[in-house]
Amino acid sequence: MAGVVTGGCVSREPPRTVRIFYHRGFSEGLGPALIRGKWGFIDHTGKVVIEAKYNQVGYFHEGLAKVRLGDMPKPKRGPSGVAGYIDQTGKMIIKPRFIDGGIFSHSRARFFALSRRGRGWQWGFIDRTGFPVISRQYSKAMPFSEGLANVKRGSYWGYINSLGKSVIKSQFVLAQPFSQGLAAVLVGRKWGYIDQSGKMLIQPAFRLAGPLREGLAGAVRGRHYGYIGMDGEYTIKPRYMNAGNFTEGLAAVQYYNGKWGFIDKHGKNVTRPDYDRVKSFSEGLAPVNTGSRWLRRGARLTLRPGGKWGYIDKSGKMIIKKKFREASRFTGGIARVKIGVKFAYINKQAKVIWKEK
Repeated sequence: MAGVVTGGCVSREPPRTVRIFYHRGFSEGLGPALIRGKWGFIDHTGKVVIEAKYNQVGYFHEGLAKVRLGDMPKPKRGPSGVAGYIDQTGKMIIKPRFIDGGIFSHSRARFFALSRRGRGWQWGFIDRTGFPVISRQYSKAMPFSEGLANVKRGSYWGYINSLGKSVIKSQFVLAQPFSQGLAAVLVGRKWGYIDQSGKMLIQPAFRLAGPLREGLAGAVRGRHYGYIGMDGEYTIKPRYMNAGNFTEGLAAVQYYNGKWGFIDKHGKNVTRPDYDRVKSFSEGLAPVNTGSRWLRRGARLTLRPGGKWGYIDKSGKMIIKKKFREASRFTGGIARVKIGVKFAYINKQAKVIWKEK
């Protein structure tokens, strides 16, 4: 049995109170787990490799993970910041001194702090040493994607580079991160797509628009979701109530009876639309659920979660039978699930490697 680090000592038996982190599961080989009220990290065998001593943890990205010592301070009260970053050995690389922070992307992580005048909160960006290379000045900020970050200054969104230089001026009502060289932006009440120079390549014509994934993006021009290509034209006709992003060649779509299935890039059904809830494919498997209920209220469908989750392959074959109350996507061969009232991690053979005690 894997040892558990508690208070600097190693116990051969797991503690009684262990809760698995709900957010994401494994990333870069490590998964967060809650032990006696504190967060640490386990490896793929279920062994605790970073001592559980933090009030909150994020997930690893580019070798670093956010950790929190102490609770989130209230506005104008408490310390100036209690979030820092550790590496995969547990070493504190950036000492806790920020109110909050995000994942590292392109060697930059957003941080949250009081404005210089102490009137409200603002976002900036730090480098891997913790130095604020882009000072706090934005009311909202998202992680860097393809070299640019979408940030909000005043009432509008724009884009900056990793040095903090404004590359595309703040002019959009909303703005999404760049994906495959294009970003969806809201101009007035319509969405379009710009390139990294700010040129509008797909004119604002959509009521709803998602990011490009594998050359296609879910978008609504009239009433239904379809998929457009990089020229802005529909390659899969709009006929869906909801549409997910393409991953591993397939996308989840919801029909107007509330059921979900998966289609390929030609719009062909590759699984029967028999599921009440689904999540996208990862490492060849997708979580699917039956037993949740979609309740119609006028023209809207409202979800009442329930039933069981399992995993299918790309042919629609049930690989891991439906027996979980919750299920996440596989990352690094590991997925977070809920068995009864307890959270756990499983591998692709459905073997439990760690379970809440």
